[in-house]
Amino acid sequence: MQSTETAMQSTETAMQSMETAMQSTETAMLSNSKKFSYTVARTLKRQDYNLTWKVIEKGYNKSAPGEEYEISYVTIQQAASFLNTRILKTPCFKSERILNRGGFNIYLKKELYQITDSIKARGVIYSLLNLSEEQKNNGVVTISSGSLAFTICHCAHHNGIPVTVVMPSTTAKEKIELYRGYLLARVLVRGDNLLEAHRAALAIAMREDLFYLDGNDHPNMIIGQATLGIEIVQQQREIDVVLLPTTIKNCGLTTAIAIAIKGCNSKITVIEVQGINLDLFQEVKEQTDSPKELNIPTKEYIACPLRNMPYCVIDRFISVTPESIHSASIHLHKSECYYDCYGAIALAAILSGQLDDLQGKRIVIPLYGRMDLSEEDFAINRCIFRQYHLELISHN
Repeated sequence: MQSTETAMQSTETAMQSMETAMQSTETAMLSNSKKFSYTVARTLKRQDYNLTWKVIEKGYNKSAPGEEYEISYVTIQQAASFLNTRILKTPCFKSERILNRGGFNIYLKKELYQITDSIKARGVIYSLLNLSEEQKNNGVVTISSGSLAFTICHCAHHNGIPVTVVMPSTTAKEKIELYRGYLLARVLVRGDNLLEAHRAALAIAMREDLFYLDGNDHPNMIIGQATLGIEIVQQQREIDVVLLPTTIKNCGLTTAIAIAIKGCNSKITVIEVQGINLDLFQEVKEQTDSPKELNIPTKEYIACPLRNMPYCVIDRFISVTPESIHSASIHLHKSECYYDCYGAIALAAILSGQLDDLQGKRIVIPLYGRMDLSEEDFAINRCIFRQYHLELISHN
């Protein structure tokens, strides 16, 4: 009887110990989740002489009062100084072959010579190096359909920061294996599209206390990439026009680059050229706009509203068709031996005749390099080289 009673007491003690351990684990998980960080920025208004940014902080770990994100010419200048020795200054030279006979003076800003061949490196490096030491140690998670994964795996590897990249099942297996080769990189395949990958990445970030980095819309991604605008003006001080291509409606990156350019020289005309297609990230952006995406109270605030400015940040808005982008891509490849979908979008605005009033002007077209492209961009890519190959065969 006594031994039985002792055994029961031992069992009860063991169960209490297990319960205590489970409570400790639960408490630790809750404590960890309190450090989860997830922030995006949106341009609310881009109208005439007014510009307003909204920042949405959705994680538990929110900025303290007085330390909120600010997207302005001043913060972009500061980022440019910070990145000065950490990125490459990419070439920006006049093209002697693109539309020279048409009366246009085209300058190409070649970000495809940047680290990892992409403008994204500016934003990724700036974002990673501005993390707290605790965030660097815990690691970062993001989503990608290809090119952002390469950039973040490369930059995180060289800065000793653990990174998790969640990719949809539609991603090419060769890319997945390539990125898995990076030290400190964990590449996971989750979901059939980017929206499903996004949801999986958020769950991982909350569970493992990771910093969720939105590759398009985190404020530091926008600020870091916008340093391109300052570099363009520093390299070519006599330019008249900059064409900024995008596949995203109300694009934050385009807006921030325009702020940088106008901050350097308000007389430069900035034109946004919108490719007419559905961006892969559009569904993700619609979800991240929702304050009810997570069961966590959000912090929303206006980041550095610009009102009654003496100039428009973006002077004109132009749309181009997939067919015109297709033709421009072939023209760009024949003239300069480059394939850059975003450069083709900008060039399409000229080839379509919508900018004939700019003949004689000095115009900069940025080649952004590797980007996470839309399905239509991939389709255009395939069509370009199929047609170009057939043309080469017909001439031989």
